[in-house]
Amino acid sequence: MSDQVSGNDRLALRRYLLGTASPEAGDEIEDRFAEDEAFFTAYKQVKQELVVEFAAGRMTADEAACFERSYLTSAQRQREVSVVKALLSVQAEPPPLRTAWLSLNRRLVFASCLSVLAIAMGISWNFLHPGGATKTPSESVRNEARVQKTPPPMPLEPTPAAALERRETKSSEPVGVPFASSAPVTPLAEAAPTQVRENSIPGGTLEQQLQSRYALTQLTADNTDIVSMGSVLILKKERFSAVMAASDNPPPYNIYKDGQISTGAALPARRFGSLPGTGYMPGGGSAAGNAVIGAAASRDFVNGETLYVTKITVDRAKDTIVFDLISDPYGDAGRYRASLRFELPKGSTASSDLAQIQPIIEQVFEIKPASDQNAVAPAGPPTPIDIVGQTRDRVVSLLGRPRAIIRAGTREVYLYADVKLTFVNGKVTDAQ
Repeated sequence: MSDQVSGNDRLALRRYLLGTASPEAGDEIEDRFAEDEAFFTAYKQVKQELVVEFAAGRMTADEAACFERSYLTSAQRQREVSVVKALLSVQAEPPPLRTAWLSLNRRLVFASCLSVLAIAMGISWNFLHPGGATKTPSESVRNEARVQKTPPPMPLEPTPAAALERRETKSSEPVGVPFASSAPVTPLAEAAPTQVRENSIPGGTLEQQLQSRYALTQLTADNTDIVSMGSVLILKKERFSAVMAASDNPPPYNIYKDGQISTGAALPARRFGSLPGTGYMPGGGSAAGNAVIGAAASRDFVNGETLYVTKITVDRAKDTIVFDLISDPYGDAGRYRASLRFELPKGSTASSDLAQIQPIIEQVFEIKPASDQNAVAPAGPPTPIDIVGQTRDRVVSLLGRPRAIIRAGTREVYLYADVKLTFVNGKVTDAQ
């Protein structure tokens, strides 16, 4: 096993990734991957260099066309390039100017000086004029004379008729009631506005009904494994994307609307922070390298795979319900996690009636019966003969994540410890 990779080897890898290498050269390169670790590391470096060159627009027109035909053959790879483009554009932005900050500081200092000046003027005025406005002697004499001439108010004596009326009124009041109003008394329940409380609805709040229907799964402190299992959900829709639970990438935000699942761009949300585990990526910066590695840690789920809900959030202002989900373990990759947001019709969450929302959720998930959950899975890994014809997701669910993945156009090679699988158009065509 060689420790050094020559320039000719890197040029051969570049041709291999661009799809311009001959079939014989491609077979030689793939066989060398399993034997030469340094050569396979160089392959990953050259692949990352090509991704950055294409995203930055540094390729020639012919190389870019070959790169699109040979490498950008899947939605996952297209997302990788989109993420790198976004990160490169963020790095190219100029730093914010300090003039606005300095101008703000000058305004604050000027306002503070004016405030101090006003306070000092007020203190000086009170010190010089402690008694307020100065009165002339004639005004003081007239005010004193006016006060002396004004007789003090005398208490008014009630008339006999008024006194008699007051005694009759007092005697007619009920004993023990200190105050009685002539206005009709309205019961408290009628006086308060009618208010529908969710706790009074049969079945409890919408959140309580959902958690009763879909039992929550409790996770470990690091959110990478299951402590206690809740309801097992069977996925009924495609295009549900998730990332490894052990990775630092934020989980994708899947959206279900109009009968389809679409995946939101969660990886670019980390644009202002570098991700750990950065690989070698010349010219792309650490953030760009992490974005590519993070995109490679994602997985698309298909119909029939199982998931577990760990949290349910209801947003009544937006009429949405969000399920936080985690998957079964898949080999060395472990479990995957993601979120799914249900876009509901307007006003659906206001009534707290689960019957209105349940049909939409059941379009995506089916609760696995308890009898099926306790079924024992068949023991033993499948033989290479059984693997031929299986899809990528089926192979990963059976054998786990491969040690390495080599892609060239529509052809993919999965390298495991004891088997080498070749995929064409997403299905296994050869197992060695």
